[in-house]
Amino acid sequence: MMTAIESALAPIGGELNEFERRLRQSLAADPASMAGAMTGLVEAGGKRLRPALVILCALLGDGDPDRMYDMALGIELVHTATLVHDDLIDNAATRRGHPTIHSRLGTASAIIVGDYYFAKGQNLLSRGGDVTVCAAVSAAVMRICSGELLQIDSKLDLSQTAESYFEKIERKTASLIAATCACGAAAGRLDADATAGVTEFGRMTGMAFQIADDLLDYTATAGEVGKPVGSDLREGQVTLP
Repeated sequence: MMTAIESALAPIGGELNEFERRLRQSLAADPASMAGAMTGLVEAGGKRLRPALVILCALLGDGDPDRMYDMALGIELVHTATLVHDDLIDNAATRRGHPTIHSRLGTASAIIVGDYYFAKGQNLLSRGGDVTVCAAVSAAVMRICSGELLQIDSKLDLSQTAESYFEKIERKTASLIAATCACGAAAGRLDADATAGVTEFGRMTGMAFQIADDLLDYTATAGEVGKPVGSDLREGQVTLP
């Protein structure tokens, strides 16, 4: 039986299969040391939420399929690069049931691999020549970094409010998913009103996604979510639960 997300994405199954083919092809073109470090993390799966949103938003319009796939690849690599650095910051031993890059290769290598794929993701996003796309994703990455620092600075602060929590997750998660939908809109050549609509949809989806993820940190098993659970409590992070 399909899960809810599998059912929702069934109409773009063909496009997601083509995305996976292009993703493997793109990694195979990288220097062996980079590709070897990243391939395990990428092939471990994941929800592929961000490339799916790029494709869904792009298909609302009438754009160039190659541009759509470049956008989807660029966003997924930027997102995966943030995971490499997140795992290092959190000192996580596993991700999606596999050893994290820093636990296998060390801190220095993990930083370099993350930086490389941040840059490669932006390179893919820039191929269509639309500077607004690169600006949106760069701004989202800046917000992610500010959100991570805010989270570090607020550890063990039990006076935090729900509003401060929502501000952190908007920066850490929702900003990139909003930019993801904006990229799909650009690939589909949507007009300004439609672009604003899907971008806000992405922001709200990102907020809901992070709230659910924070709940699962208390209620799920590591096998169910593919990463260690209970880490927020251990690290003194004040989340919505």
